[in-house]
Amino acid sequence: MRKANFKTLLAATLVVLTFLLAGVGSVEAQSLSTGVGSGGGLYAYPAKTTFVSSSEADAILSAQVEALRDYVATLPVGSPAYNVAYRASVFYRAILQSVQNGKNVPDSIMDGVSMFLTSYFTGSSFAEKQGLRNEAIGMLSTANVPNPNTN
Repeated sequence: MRKANFKTLLAATLVVLTFLLAGVGSVEAQSLSTGVGSGGGLYAYPAKTTFVSSSEADAILSAQVEALRDYVATLPVGSPAYNVAYRASVFYRAILQSVQNGKNVPDSIMDGVSMFLTSYFTGSSFAEKQGLRNEAIGMLSTANVPNPNTN
């Protein structure tokens, strides 16, 4: 019993630290809503990025949502790790739904970012939100998709 609890606690701690560390490095000198700063701010449209096609984004996001759903099921409801993972699943489901409704990838990411203004994200930090946004942009950019034509 103790070993299972230790593993759950360790996994929860790793998830929380991942989200916090992913966002901390990109928070400097950015405005929350005006789009001013080096990264354009949390609510700024993702610029200067080439994104995957909608069908590729659908596959990537579906896999991410499924992985988060499976992970959330292993966590104790209401724990900090559960809350962070659940918010991430809300974010990615919003992006996936938008892609499936026919929007392009950058607009869909902004639909996910708009979830930050809902009650789901009341307890989340700026770093967590920034980390999710940056993770989605990175995940859906063509820079992170392997080229099948390379040897």
